Amino acid sequence: RPSAGKGFGVFATKLITRGTQIIVEEPLVSVAMPEMVAGQGFKIMDMLSDLETEFQALSPEQQADFLQLHDFRFASEDKQSHLLTIFRSNAFNTGDKHVGLFPKIARINHSCRPNSGNWWSKKHGHRVIYAALDIQEGEEITVSYIPLLKKSSERQQRLGQYGFTCDCPACQSEAGESDKRRIKIARLLETLEQSVYHPSKKAATNEKSIDKALSLIEMIEEEGLAD
Repeated sequence: RPSAGKGFGVFATKLITRGTQIIVEEPLVSVAMPEMVAGQGFKIMDMLSDLETEFQALSPEQQADFLQLHDFRFASEDKQSHLLTIFRSNAFNTGDKHVGLFPKIARINHSCRPNSGNWWSKKHGHRVIYAALDIQEGEEITVSYIPLLKKSSERQQRLGQYGFTCDCPACQSEAGESDKRRIKIARLLETLEQSVYHPSKKAATNEKSIDKALSLIEMIEEEGLAD
């Protein structure tokens, strides 16, 4: 059981070159995201009724696929609906207003230095997992469940909702230097985004932005963040 994820694991059976689509999957179920509460997010319990309706509409085989997925439950959730805790443990946002469950994609473990990226195609209604790096035969395919430009301690806290502790290199012996780089990357990204939205007519200012962009690329490569 890889300790950097939910315990299933997906591995490459051959070399997968960078940019290759690995999985293209439509959601098994998709539930509208409840209204957001300022400072709290949304209440997952508000999804239960719609989730039960979606589940009942599935075939027996599809229901079995759903129920076989990782089901992390907090100590206080002994009486909570398994549908809800399975959904929380595995779902991805699908656009801005829905949350979907993708049984194949759900079996891919997390890494804070993943070798795959993912994106939601609103046009086609499916999620795509693609190789962000060359993935060697026998290598585990990993994605990120959380925003990565945070300190290791903050990432571990976020991953607590999935019931595991990440032990990837960025969270172990390298954590100190990795944390420093990720904080710098986040700051540089924010600065450069501002310069895009509010461009300067001064050549010197734009030259500095180019220097910052080159520094950003260097740190991203050093940190191994391919997505």
